[in-house]
Amino acid sequence: MVDESCHAQFSLLGIHSRAEPGLRVQAFIPNFLHVQPCRFGHTGYAQTSRTGGRAKHNAKRSAHLRSQYPLRTASIPPSPPPPPSPPRDDRPHRGDPDWGKDGHVASLSVWLCVTLVMSPHCASARSKRSSSTEPPKKKRILILMSDTGGGHRASAQALQDALENAYGAELECKIVDMFCEIAGAPFSAMPAGYSWVAKRPWLWRAMFTSGRIAPFRFVTERVSYFMMRARLLHAFRELRPDLIVSVHPLCVTGPLRALRELGQRERVKFATVVTDLGGAHPVWFDAGVDACFVPNASVASLARRRGLRDEQLHEVGLPVRAAFSRDPPRARSQMRHALGLSPNSPAVLLMGGGDGVGGLGRVASQVATALANAHSAGKVPHAPQMVVICGRNEALRRELLAAEWPIKVQVHGFVSNVSDWMAACDTLITKAGPGSIAESMIRGLPVVLSGYLPGQEFANVELVESERVGVYRRKPDEIARVTADLLSDPLKLSEMSQRARMLGRPHATQQIAAKLHSMLDNAN
Repeated sequence: MVDESCHAQFSLLGIHSRAEPGLRVQAFIPNFLHVQPCRFGHTGYAQTSRTGGRAKHNAKRSAHLRSQYPLRTASIPPSPPPPPSPPRDDRPHRGDPDWGKDGHVASLSVWLCVTLVMSPHCASARSKRSSSTEPPKKKRILILMSDTGGGHRASAQALQDALENAYGAELECKIVDMFCEIAGAPFSAMPAGYSWVAKRPWLWRAMFTSGRIAPFRFVTERVSYFMMRARLLHAFRELRPDLIVSVHPLCVTGPLRALRELGQRERVKFATVVTDLGGAHPVWFDAGVDACFVPNASVASLARRRGLRDEQLHEVGLPVRAAFSRDPPRARSQMRHALGLSPNSPAVLLMGGGDGVGGLGRVASQVATALANAHSAGKVPHAPQMVVICGRNEALRRELLAAEWPIKVQVHGFVSNVSDWMAACDTLITKAGPGSIAESMIRGLPVVLSGYLPGQEFANVELVESERVGVYRRKPDEIARVTADLLSDPLKLSEMSQRARMLGRPHATQQIAAKLHSMLDNAN
């Protein structure tokens, strides 16, 4: 019988009987070893399928085992012979009379050694198999904006489209209105309040100017964060972004503070995409961001004054819709024909922004009359035509559709093919929104600015006039007169078009998306 020390070793492995232990040990011995039972009393050494030149070593090992575990075969009752069956191999099986004898200690030792050596490699192989079968986790990008005007959402959607088209298999991109979807009341009233304040320039000027005063800005930022803090922290815990991109000036300081409070600032990257063109309000710039994308050198200099370093700044242009990154599919005359315009007649495009603000109806009426008079006087050889895009202002669209016009006029509401309309027209009349100006430059379209928000958009007017790609006129009759003069002077119109096209940056959106993707690669 196996002595008590051997039984103790078996007990550590959960083996408690003489016959059943051998069954358990044999079940775990790999087939490729072909370990045979050791019969020290008959052959003098442990017989395995790999004896060969190791016979002497095995003989010494057998002698040592016999001295440690003397055999007492007389006390083992004989087992009945196994039933006849075709032999599969020479390994012991359940009916073997020697099953569980002391010779199996060598088999157990071999099995234990092989298990200890091979288990790390097996675990590594299992880990590799599991990691290869699991799909890689997608990175999460959160774009923060607010529907205060159409430009911020348009920029956010342009970035989302560029990121998903180029890197959709690696990341998820989500646009969130921070004030309506996260902060809640009273901030959720900001989009409606924007349209109301935009129609009262004196009130907008007061709000914009007060935000430039450092003490006032310090107080309003902290009060606003205190009011939205709980919802902001909860949103970031739920959304778990790897990168946050702000395309709104009021979505910078608060989110950065929330990330620091959550202890996630090192893990989550943060980028600001400035969507103003000629200038930018100080709240756009926070030295704690990882990257800040600006449209031109003048805005970059403003960022440096606010403490941003050169390695944080990227001068790439404004993000524009994907259609503007490609050349027009047809020549101008063909584009006109495809859109239902007269192919050989000059065309003027009027846009009032996404909300259709800016006295568009009065301007349209005056421009149509001036163009008809210029044609009657022979200054414009072909009968001019006009396209009016009213945006979301449905009441204005219905009013203009019901009006009588002296020239051919098309009236539309909100459209998604602005790029096609710009490619089909000769000049653009619009308010001084940064997105409209940037897109008109890409299409080489001279602009007549009909209005601007005090403070915020005045720098855009200065940019357009200093670069000689357009003019600003405030009164509807002045806008009509300068528009008719431009169509009467094809040479001047062509020069302005060439300068505008040189300033356009059609690939800004793709460049920003590529940099944001590289920031994800460097994220912790």
